[in-house]
Amino acid sequence: MPRVHNKRCKCFYSRIIKTNLNEKKTRRIINTTIFSLIMILVFTEVGLRISSEIYLKNNFLEIEQDNKNSTVILTLGESSTAGLWVEQKDSYPYQLQNLLRTKYSTKEIHIALPIHMGHNTGQVSNRIKQHIELYKPEIIVAMMGYNNEWSFAESHITKFMKSFKVSMIVTLDHSRLFRLTRYLFLKIKTDKQEEKELNREDYIWGGPEVVRFPLEKWIFGIAKNNQEEFVKLWHHDMKIISDAAKENNITLIIMTYHINPSYLDSTEFQKFTEKENLILIRNDLLFEPLIKNGSIKEYVFEIDNWHPNKKGYELIANNLFERIVEYNLLGK
Repeated sequence: MPRVHNKRCKCFYSRIIKTNLNEKKTRRIINTTIFSLIMILVFTEVGLRISSEIYLKNNFLEIEQDNKNSTVILTLGESSTAGLWVEQKDSYPYQLQNLLRTKYSTKEIHIALPIHMGHNTGQVSNRIKQHIELYKPEIIVAMMGYNNEWSFAESHITKFMKSFKVSMIVTLDHSRLFRLTRYLFLKIKTDKQEEKELNREDYIWGGPEVVRFPLEKWIFGIAKNNQEEFVKLWHHDMKIISDAAKENNITLIIMTYHINPSYLDSTEFQKFTEKENLILIRNDLLFEPLIKNGSIKEYVFEIDNWHPNKKGYELIANNLFERIVEYNLLGK
C-alpha cells in the first residue's frame, strides 16, 4: 500500500509540475507577444515621426542666400497662408515678394513659406526655433489661430482646460500611428463619390497630419463652450513666437485674418500686439466693407466662403506691403 500511495503521490505532483510548467510557458508566450506588439507599435510610431520630420523638411522652401545682403521674410500660418486652391505664385506671400522686389530692386528679397495645412498655433510655436535657425529671417509675418478650434495635434490647450476628453484627444492626436490609423479608417469608410469630392477639395489632409476636415460637430463644440480657454491658448502660443523673434532681433508682424474665427476677434490681436509692442495689420478692416456690400464673393472661394482667391490674396499682400514700406522695415 505505501508503494501504491507513493506512486499516486508522484503522479499527482508530476501533474502539478507539468501544469505549472504549462502555465509558465503560456505566460511567457503571452508576455512575449504583448512585449513584441508594444515594440512593434513603438518602432512604428518612431518610424512615422522620422518620416513626418523628413516630410516637413522637404516641404520647407529652400532659400539660397547668395550674399549677406539678402533679406528673408518668413510667413507663418496654415492653408490661408500657403494659398489653398490657388497656384503658389498667387498666394499672398508670393504676391508680396513680387511687390517688394519691384520696390526694392537693389535688394535680394526671399519669401520663406513652410507649408503646413491644418496646423494650429501649438504646432507652429513648437517649431519656431527650427524655422528661425533654418531661414534666418529679418521679418516674420504671422497670421494664425483659425485651426485651434478643431486641430488638437500638439495643442497646448490642456494647460488651460482640465478635461479628460480633451486630454485624450490631444494625446491620441499627438500619435502619428493613431492619425494614420484614423486616416485609413476614413478612406475605407468614405464612399468613392464622397472621397472623390473630398480629395478634390483637399479636405483629406495628407502628410504628417492625415486629418479629415470638417470634423464632427462635437469637436467644434469644445471650443465653442470654452472660448476663454482657447483665447488663452492663442496668447500663450503667440508669446512663444514673439519671445523667439525678440531673442533673435527679428521684426514680428501679426496679421488678423480677413475673416477672424468666432472665438478670436480683433480685440485679442490688439491686446497681444500692444502688450508685446508688435506691429498689427488689420486685414479684417480691409474686408469688412466687402462683407457688408456683398462683394466678398469676388474675393473668396465658394467652396467654403472663407479661403481667399487670387484677388483676395492680392488685397492681403498689398495691405502688408504698404505697412512694410510705411514702417520702413527694409530700409530705403
